Amino acid sequence: MSNNESQPDRRDPEQHKIFRLERLLRLAKEFRAALSMPALAEALDSNLAQIMPAATWDLLLPDLTTGNFQTVKHSVDRSAMIGQTLFEHPDFKAFVSSQSPPATLPGSGHLSTEMILNHEHPIHLLSLVVEARLIGILVIRLTEGPMTSGQREDLGVIADMLGHTLHNVQTYEQLHQQNITDDLTGLFNARHFHHLVDYEIERSKRYGHDLSLIFIDLDNFKRVNDTYGHLVGSALLAEVGRFFEHNMRKINLACRYGGDEFAILLPSTSKTGALALAGILREALNRTKFSGGENHVITITASFGIASFPGDALSKEELIQVADSAMYEVKRSGRDGIRSI
Repeated sequence: MSNNESQPDRRDPEQHKIFRLERLLRLAKEFRAALSMPALAEALDSNLAQIMPAATWDLLLPDLTTGNFQTVKHSVDRSAMIGQTLFEHPDFKAFVSSQSPPATLPGSGHLSTEMILNHEHPIHLLSLVVEARLIGILVIRLTEGPMTSGQREDLGVIADMLGHTLHNVQTYEQLHQQNITDDLTGLFNARHFHHLVDYEIERSKRYGHDLSLIFIDLDNFKRVNDTYGHLVGSALLAEVGRFFEHNMRKINLACRYGGDEFAILLPSTSKTGALALAGILREALNRTKFSGGENHVITITASFGIASFPGDALSKEELIQVADSAMYEVKRSGRDGIRSI
């Protein structure tokens, strides 16, 4: 809503009720269109500012590993993070505890009693519940004035809508992640890898940056399957995938290309930089002892092939072919090495 949009005459209850309903319908439409957390946060921020101008908000989600809540999104206009002060407050812990067991939940939009933290402004908590499961908490921090009964009513409706929208966004993102990742290793799959190469080549053309590619083939992997069995071989591939993920910069993009082959895409990296990373990975891989998901002690080496755009190739197909050829040159010359053409 623009700042110039006419406001209802609050002296006319019927007109004000219609205005509130229109505002909630607008938010519902924007929530339905949201397929990502940034889009969800933008819709919430712009509309909540109209309902409660003197308030800031935080969206808390439980960590999948620990179950502890953490801030994932917050209002644009906010002076500081709520932080640990809230999470350690007895009233917050009591609020979270009161949401269990899930079967006892009354539904979304439950407002806690007001919490005063360090003599600051009141904070309200709204549970976001879907299918009797607490999936998040919306924190509203008032900066002036008490919350009106109309605002409480609107926030209850918003919490219901937000809970279901959040659930839909999380489901969509999970399905998208499953579509682009390899089930075994958790790295990108080959199909998504080809999309990434296309995208990074266009970026390299636009900004004049180098783009390098490392192809990696595990040496004598068949011996692992023959010696320990395919279950151990699969567990080893998963371990190797985690190894590559933990030994690279976050901007580098690793994928399982197929079987025991991996590929690492290095944006804004020259061939010299790719050779240096390959050397680090090779040495670290040779030192690492893998368990194969059991109590085995397995060591493995790999052959590395490197190519760069635009120095070695001018297309995606050529870049992949050159890196693949360099890798097989290492295979033919004794394995456990690095080669660029």
